[in-house]
Amino acid sequence: MNDYGNLRTIGTLSIVLAWVLLVIGVIGAIGVFITLNNIASSIAAIPGSIAIAGVVPTLLFGIGNFLQFFVLGKVLHLLVDLGGTARQISQDVKKQAE
Repeated sequence: MNDYGNLRTIGTLSIVLAWVLLVIGVIGAIGVFITLNNIASSIAAIPGSIAIAGVVPTLLFGIGNFLQFFVLGKVLHLLVDLGGTARQISQDVKKQAE
């Protein structure tokens, strides 16, 4: 058993949080589109394409957050695996030296 179980848990939580943030970002973008589209249809002076202009930053924010937390979680998992592999190699070398 490795000593980095808590670090792996944090990595897993980070990956789960990444997916939650992506879903929230997509739902938020849909909400922004609907809201801005309704406002644009009620006010004739505002073009309907303004709804798309509001969706793009919302989607980019959601995707950016997803990528940050997903990469963080994967890097933590990689580091835990690397620590376990290094420990195993060290033990194998000690056994061969005996």
